[in-house]
Amino acid sequence: MAYLTTPDSFSLPRETLKLIRSPQYVSQEARCPFIKNCQVLSATEVNSQTSGRRATLTFTLQTSDIQILRKSSSARHKHLHLRAFSNRKHEDWAKLLKGEEKKNNKIHGVKVTINSAYFPIPIKEQKSGTKKRGFIISKPLDISTRAADKMDIKIDIKTNFNGLFVVELATYYTIAQMSDRIFTRLTGIFPENKKCELCDINSDLKRCSTCKITWYCGIQCQTQDWLKHQFICRPYQRPPELPSHFTGADKMDDDDIQLGETRVSLRCPLTIKRIQTPIRGKHCHHPQCFDLKGFLGYCCKTGVWQCMYCTKPCKFSDISIDREMEKILLNTGAEIDQVRLYPGGLFEPITLDEIRAEHANPNPRKRKRDNNSTNHNNNNNNNNNNNNTSKNNGSNNSNHNNTSVTSTSSLGAHKDVAIVLD
Repeated sequence: MAYLTTPDSFSLPRETLKLIRSPQYVSQEARCPFIKNCQVLSATEVNSQTSGRRATLTFTLQTSDIQILRKSSSARHKHLHLRAFSNRKHEDWAKLLKGEEKKNNKIHGVKVTINSAYFPIPIKEQKSGTKKRGFIISKPLDISTRAADKMDIKIDIKTNFNGLFVVELATYYTIAQMSDRIFTRLTGIFPENKKCELCDINSDLKRCSTCKITWYCGIQCQTQDWLKHQFICRPYQRPPELPSHFTGADKMDDDDIQLGETRVSLRCPLTIKRIQTPIRGKHCHHPQCFDLKGFLGYCCKTGVWQCMYCTKPCKFSDISIDREMEKILLNTGAEIDQVRLYPGGLFEPITLDEIRAEHANPNPRKRKRDNNSTNHNNNNNNNNNNNNTSKNNGSNNSNHNNTSVTSTSSLGAHKDVAIVLD
């Protein structure tokens, strides 16, 4: 969880400072896990007594920070955020922009102006039918592209919003650093990487008794680091255990259903590349995995932490490495993209020739069924043609009979002879 600092260059009202330091504002559940630390640059409170329903935030930025903020989003590790906080939760800017309906008239929620220039609030429309059951984090408004020496932000509010508007300079972890955090949480710190959090001494170390991750050379360094460490220190929890997708007959209960062959892809659906580090969430009961770095990048960009397959919540604390799938990746070549899983932990690689053959004949059962239906229709057509031919022959015979009878009816006594001859 990120820790917040407030500069000494400005003073905040006591109630505003109390809200910023509240557990709901700095909560790990409300912020992106990528945020390393935040520096509050300006804050203002809006209530029903605010004149004109306009919030004004003014602050200055250092030249070094401006140079970083003007880089592309993928090349910088700092972001300038504008947050809206009310009712003890972080508000979504897209919802604030949509506003509300009053007497069949659309009332826009907020309008943001930075240094006298209008700043558009991006809204991503959700497609109909899209399933979103994951854990969603309200993203702040990123205003890094408007970074300048002097910042003057004005927010016009037309709804009943009451709360805080806060400007933060946030420092982010990289995807590689986030991956290392997961490895550290699951496997611990290797002895050669242990060092004091402050002075980098790597001998006679003692770790924090609460989180069991951070190491110190003594009480003095631990006391000095506590101002920062208190925001990220949490009681140690055992790594999440993943449901096994290899269930043998000896491990099954009476109510379990044993599945047969299961087909699994070794490519990540997000990166379309071969999985390097297979991960799943602790709520995922399927064998299909996705790549660690690809998933972290997706979640950081969208703010939606959910499994790609079952759409169940998959928070940062729920992620774990699938050791069984990791063995499969190590025991198969780079040319193998899919495998078949069998009960008991067995697997069989699917070759490229098999996949090509399946693409050439995508559904042989359906094709066979179509051929059978075609033959059945042809047989019905032939039968209909034969029936029509028989009817025609019958009608011809009937006409011949009528002719014979008519011709013999004039013979009188020879009528029976005519019938016998026919």
